[in-house]
Amino acid sequence: KPSSATPAPATPEPTPEPVKRPAEEALEEANEDDSEDEDFDLLPEEKEPTLGSGFIEEEPTEKQLEAFGRWKQEAQDSLEAGDVKTSLERLTEVIEGGGGSALMLTKRGELLLKERRPLAAIQDCSAALQLNPDLGKAYRVRGIAHRKLGKY
Repeated sequence: KPSSATPAPATPEPTPEPVKRPAEEALEEANEDDSEDEDFDLLPEEKEPTLGSGFIEEEPTEKQLEAFGRWKQEAQDSLEAGDVKTSLERLTEVIEGGGGSALMLTKRGELLLKERRPLAAIQDCSAALQLNPDLGKAYRVRGIAHRKLGKY
């Protein structure tokens, strides 16, 4: 004779926690940290004229290459010394002289943002992206500049 008793309910198996790979953990930690550029202060649009994006010289002369190298080194040295204005001037000389690159335009955009000039930073980063659309740093700096202007 069959038993009319109902079988006892099975205890549910605990679901295992997803295993996190080291890259995922590092990404989560990076998202938790506040970066130095996330201060969320809005900046007014600057009144100073924007800087020229320069041009890329097909084949710079040896004299130009020496000058570009000297200016790049001066820009780096002044930046390390905390002199953003001089660094900005030297990068501008290289860019306007035809020795600029997408990365250099992005670096100048970053310095312009530090000088509270978001419109000029956006212009430099946009010019950099025309030269190299895969340059993530240019997207990042341009996005920060837009955020500083309240353009979300």
